[in-house]
Amino acid sequence: SSLTERNGDGFPEEHPRIAEHATGACIEAFHATSHQTWAAGAWKAFDWFLGGNAMGARLADPVNGSCCDGLHHGRVNLNRGADATLSFQTALAEIHSLAGTPPSPPSQ
Repeated sequence: SSLTERNGDGFPEEHPRIAEHATGACIEAFHATSHQTWAAGAWKAFDWFLGGNAMGARLADPVNGSCCDGLHHGRVNLNRGADATLSFQTALAEIHSLAGTPPSPPSQ
């Protein structure tokens, strides 16, 4: 996954804040350029919360709005801290600005 970092012991790690920032950056680029590639990038980054991550795990709970702390040492960190939950909530609020925008670029 492009949202993966490596920690000191070589295990991949993925964090909600990275997905949040990628979602927001792509949305800003889309609003500035209207290029569908950026909208697709925003949807892909947001999908990280819903299972589009290295483990295919749903990390966000759309019912209560919480989010797991990420992927650490080859497992889901089931802690649902404030920072992870706020990252999900922020990304969710941002992705709403793309309502009606297709999640992938149009076919060429």
